[in-house]
Amino acid sequence: PSLSTTLYVGSTPLDFTTASMITTSTATMNGTTTTTSNTSTTTGAHNLPRTAQETQQRVRDTVRALGMCHCLSKTGQAYQNRLQDVIRMTVRTTVAEFSGDFGSEAEKEDAVVASTTTTSQTTTTTTTTTSSSSHNTNKKETSVTVGVTSMSFDRFMDCMDMLFEQLLALLKSAVGVNNFCREEGFTLKDKDGSPATTTKTESTTAVPSSSTSAPHSATGTKNTTTTTSGKTPTATSEAVTSAAELSAKSVSEVLRLRKEAHSLVNLEEMKRLWDACLSFTLQVEKASGHKAYGLRSTLLAQAKAFVERKHESNMSALVAALDSERWSQCDVSSERQAALTRLCSGRAVLSSKRYGADDTKENGEQEKMSEAEVEGIRYKVVWSCLLLVEMVMTNLACASQFQALATNLVGKVAELLRLFNSRSTKLVLGAGAIQSAARLKSINAKHLSLVTQCVGMVIAILPHVRAALMAQLPSKQHTLLVDLDKIKKEYAEHSEMVLNKFVNIIGGIVEHGLAPRIASINFDARAKANPLPAAPQDVTGPIPCCVFLEGVNTNIKKMHQVLNALLPNVHMQDVFSRIFAYVDQKIPAIL
Repeated sequence: PSLSTTLYVGSTPLDFTTASMITTSTATMNGTTTTTSNTSTTTGAHNLPRTAQETQQRVRDTVRALGMCHCLSKTGQAYQNRLQDVIRMTVRTTVAEFSGDFGSEAEKEDAVVASTTTTSQTTTTTTTTTSSSSHNTNKKETSVTVGVTSMSFDRFMDCMDMLFEQLLALLKSAVGVNNFCREEGFTLKDKDGSPATTTKTESTTAVPSSSTSAPHSATGTKNTTTTTSGKTPTATSEAVTSAAELSAKSVSEVLRLRKEAHSLVNLEEMKRLWDACLSFTLQVEKASGHKAYGLRSTLLAQAKAFVERKHESNMSALVAALDSERWSQCDVSSERQAALTRLCSGRAVLSSKRYGADDTKENGEQEKMSEAEVEGIRYKVVWSCLLLVEMVMTNLACASQFQALATNLVGKVAELLRLFNSRSTKLVLGAGAIQSAARLKSINAKHLSLVTQCVGMVIAILPHVRAALMAQLPSKQHTLLVDLDKIKKEYAEHSEMVLNKFVNIIGGIVEHGLAPRIASINFDARAKANPLPAAPQDVTGPIPCCVFLEGVNTNIKKMHQVLNALLPNVHMQDVFSRIFAYVDQKIPAIL
């Protein structure tokens, strides 16, 4: 039998583990009448092994004897203390085994004891023992902290997996004991008194015994330990609750030691930690019938620290990428294109490993495309724009994995988008790239056209980003997404400014380079030298253009050659319609 569920009264063992494995028995002990024969069990008991029947009867006899001696309350408390001691021993030995060679084994074990004992309810003897060693707590905690924080993530997860397995096995055994005692009507509380040290933890798994139970049934329990239904819990149900609380608090203490290390892991590792701890939390809550708020809070705090650290890193990386951006077109890997495709098809939070196509060629090299495609439209983009999309996709994955932090992640996405928009405006339209780390010699039409393409792609994916975030938010918080609508307008204004910049380039050439030549042109002499034919079909050769108009025509052709290779037809028509309207308006004004 397990150490955690074997009680010792004098030299007589009370084996609850083996008893808990027996099927339901309805043997009763009413008043002073007790069952002394194994044949008094319910129908089907004859199918049980002989040893199991004997164990059942031995437990009944032992409980009856304890009740006659008024020792049930002390026994119940001793069982609870014993179970907690085994949990502490399990935690400290497991952590010590994986902590490596940092400090002596005794120091590592005692340090974990110190971190968990203060949060548990123990007997006077256990409290006295802990107090006597409290003056060495700081030194011991330092030793175990170094050991735990120095583990690699994989080794720590191995440690946690083993710890979860051991703790859940203890809790399962304790639940089995509680179920057996409940079925037998054992409360392990004396009729004329309360336990020596009453645990105030409530339990929804407790089932009270009837007033006609055996002498060992409890009839005088404090009102402060009743369940939500107003019924009195048993000592074994209290033991399950306190053991679950101690297990959760012990795991929380171990996680707190790794708070800094866990803020530096990648998203896949954080998902692995979150899923493992959440699964353990749910099983502990199921065993105790209560929410493990402390463990949930610790886990959420670590996820929040991870998100905050990741966001700080993203902001710094995006600034560095923009400052060093030379605004030249880059290739798009098939993996990044697959991420864009998933985003536009409503699968932004799904793994690329599951839904991605074969992203490599036969020689193992990743395929690359010259343009990014969003909803059938191709965009020529720069590296910093692809980096922005990757960061946004990471935040969407975090919002899906850690839904409690979805509201925070809406703000993170907005900050990234605004940073890219404002920084790119300053670097290109404001000519900041000339002084930045990129050290561009000048800002030309090619740079402007690539900015237009990048801004256009972000505008195209914004509705899909908004939809992905909305799916993770409760309906009352959908108003937070209004900020993304404002950002879309800001990007549209940025695109409009870039398109107007092309007109300004032609306007500058007209005003400063060509307009001064108009004063030197004799239009009357040109009219006599080049008379107009009576009919268009009478034109025998090209009519020479004046110097002013020839300069306008030459510069517009050059811009068309540059933009035609970079901008889509829609933007080309928009840009040159503005240029022609400007020329038509400006030339008469100059004349």
